Amino acid sequence: QETAYHNARDRLQKLDGQRNLWLQEREQLLARAADADRARAQREMILGSLDSTQSELTRAQSALDEIDARQRRLAQVQIDLAGLKVELATLKKEGQELNERIEQLETKTGGECPVCGQPLTEEHRESTLQEVQAERDALRARYAEGLARQQALNDEDKSLSTPVQRRAQLELERDNQQRRLANYEAQLAHLETSVSDWEGGAGQARLAELTAWLGQDEPVAALRAEIETLKSAAEQARQTTREQQLLSGDIGKLETRCEELDRAEQQWAQTGHPALLTTRQELADAQYAPE
Repeated sequence: QETAYHNARDRLQKLDGQRNLWLQEREQLLARAADADRARAQREMILGSLDSTQSELTRAQSALDEIDARQRRLAQVQIDLAGLKVELATLKKEGQELNERIEQLETKTGGECPVCGQPLTEEHRESTLQEVQAERDALRARYAEGLARQQALNDEDKSLSTPVQRRAQLELERDNQQRRLANYEAQLAHLETSVSDWEGGAGQARLAELTAWLGQDEPVAALRAEIETLKSAAEQARQTTREQQLLSGDIGKLETRCEELDRAEQQWAQTGHPALLTTRQELADAQYAPE
């Protein structure tokens, strides 16, 4: 019983040692599983941030593209304004010259025509005056049209110039969003690796296997029950042995006492009893002796 008890206890110690190793391995795998879960959650958050950043980047780039188009149009407007300025100055000068001719025609009554140099008759003056006035009226119409175009171009120039002033701000925003996007993409790549390593490796299967093994308490419980039974039996055997040893000691003492009594009896038979008989005889003889 004692040997069986020690053997069973050794088996339990080995089993506990193995279970402790399994527990340590399972804790490591659970930590990896938790890391993978956190990586999935972070991946979802970063995907949302990446989408938002991509939208902001697209918006900033679209605004910059629009500014580029506005700048091209602004450059053309400024070219048109410069040309129109020259054109209006020319029209104004020509209009002044025509006004001078009209004034001359209206005030001059003889001599040469100030326009063509022909004799300035009344009929010629009237016809020439009408022609010059018509030319002036046409020039005034062109000048008024030019002023209207100039005003429209100035208004467009003003409206185009305001967004262009935001170019530096938008370029800074675009660059910041590009850096954020690159950072999110790098984080996603790292998280994807973490998740893929866990999902594609043997860790999940090993974790399930260890969890199943550690969940089987029956073998350990049975072995512990066996050990308790063997322990009780071994203790009972030791108690029996102690009692046998005590009985053996008592028997030995009794045997020794018996031997002593045997020796005493033999000594009595050999010496004591004969002496007793002799003494009794002597007393008898002394009692009945004559006086």
